Order: sequence, then structure tokens, then C-alpha cells
Amino acid sequence: MPTASAPLCFAALLLLVLPLAAKPIRVSGQIQGPAGARVELFPQSGAPPVATATTDPTGRFELTVPESGCFRVRAQVEGHLSLEIPVLAVVEDVDLMPAFAVPVSDPRSREAIGKHAAGGWVFASPLPAAAQPPPATPRLVQGRVSDAKGSPVPGALVWSEGSPAVPFVRAGAEGAFQIRLPASGAVRLRAVAAGYLPSDSREPSAEGAGIALKLEPAGSIAGQVVDAAGHPLAKVQIGVLPVQWTGGRSPRYGTTWSRADGRFHGHLGPGAARPVIDKAHAPGDQFVAPAGQVPAAGPS
Repeated sequence: MPTASAPLCFAALLLLVLPLAAKPIRVSGQIQGPAGARVELFPQSGAPPVATATTDPTGRFELTVPESGCFRVRAQVEGHLSLEIPVLAVVEDVDLMPAFAVPVSDPRSREAIGKHAAGGWVFASPLPAAAQPPPATPRLVQGRVSDAKGSPVPGALVWSEGSPAVPFVRAGAEGAFQIRLPASGAVRLRAVAAGYLPSDSREPSAEGAGIALKLEPAGSIAGQVVDAAGHPLAKVQIGVLPVQWTGGRSPRYGTTWSRADGRFHGHLGPGAARPVIDKAHAPGDQFVAPAGQVPAAGPS
């Protein structure tokens, strides 16, 4: 509940599976470093970017994707190592985890290249590098994407984890898919669809048997951040945690940000019966809002 001394508060509403994706799809995030970083979204082939943005003074950016698919994100800050997400499966609006820009002058920058930064980001060389096409791909893998009840999930994206240059495919009306993979090397497949959490990665069998990828429904939390006077606050970071979190190193379910009207939307993992809003930081304000709790309900 808001108090007189609290400069901001929030209202939250727990929603269950939201299968509908907004059109167009929004990809947003934050590069913590100098403002004016260039952020680009490339198709897997490494062709010209399908969307570009420049970070604002707070490091925030927003890209618009015309349709769902698998992409490569690259952020370049002058005088800093580039940051890259090699494969980003986009089926609905997504808020990327914040990433830190490391100056090239930092003695540790050379060792950082190729290493993970945070939230899927990887430190890359300062110059952009397109994904190289895979070698001959005679290996045909077939499979099916279904939900927790065994029903097919048509239109689900299926991609090769660790093989950015292998084009993604979409599951057909019965959830069936075919994807061509390199003949050698370890390969693991994943799937995702709007309203679902990404599947666990699975390795196709050497015998060529079909692979089954199962999707669990993703709950969703939505609400609005306002100040004590009831005015909406934009660009407020909100972290969603499971109710049993005790302040240790428990992983977050996710991070999201409020829009211009103060509204926010974020996903919840399975079993999040009573999620909490962790910390809400208003830009330029050191106040941390008390954790808020939504009614006891959750994804089935």
C-alpha cells in the first residue's frame, strides 16, 4: 500500500497464460555505460540489421521487431568492448537483462572477449562479426513441440542452441518440425512460443529418432508504477522474485521496466504461486519501494 513518505508505489495484477503477442514485437534493455550506444538486431544470416536504436542518457533502448524469429543482438559503445547476444528467440515483447560496457582500455578487456557478461550477453570484439554459415548440413532432425498436456504448439520457434548460424524453423499445425543440422559436433535444440517458457535444451539421438520438446505455460504479472500523487513513472526497473526468496542468491524470474504510462509486464516461471515485486528504482531517486505481493494464484 502507498504511504505518505513513499515517492513511488505500484499496483500489480497476476495474469495467467497470455498466448497473444503484441504486433509489432518490442525488444528493450539497458547498456550500463556511456549514453549513445548503438544497438542493432540482426537476422541469423548476418544480413543488414532489421532494427537499430541508440541508448538514452539512462542507457535504455528499445527495438521494434516486425515478426517473431531468432535474431542476434549487438551493442557497440565507442571505446568499449562490443556486447552480443548470439541467439535471441523473440516471440513476444522481451526485456533483456542489463549489460555493463567494459572500456577497451581496461587491462582485463582482452581476457573478457568471448566470455559471458550477464543475461545472455557475451563480450565481443569491437568490430561487428556476422555469423558464419554452417558447414554441410546433411543431418535432418525431426521432432514435435507440445505443451504440458501433450497438445501440439503450432508456430513454435525451434533453434539450435550453440549454433547461431543454423536457421531456426517453425513448428507446423500439429507441432511437427524438421531442422537441418551439422553432421558433427554437439547439438542441442530448444523451442519457445508466445505464452510459454522456453523448453529445456535436448540433444537429438544419434539413431535419428524424433525429438520431443515440451513447453510449460508462462504466467505473467502486470501493473503500473505511480508516485505518491498517483502520477505514472516511466523507466522504473522491476525485478520479480518467488515468494520463498529469502534475500540470498536465488535467481530472479525476470526484470522488466515501466513504460511511459507507468505500466509494466513481466513473465513468471512455473510454481510462482505468490510472486513479489522486489525493487523498484525510480530514475534519479535512491528510494527503494517495499516489496509488494500479489494474491495467491499462479500458472497451472
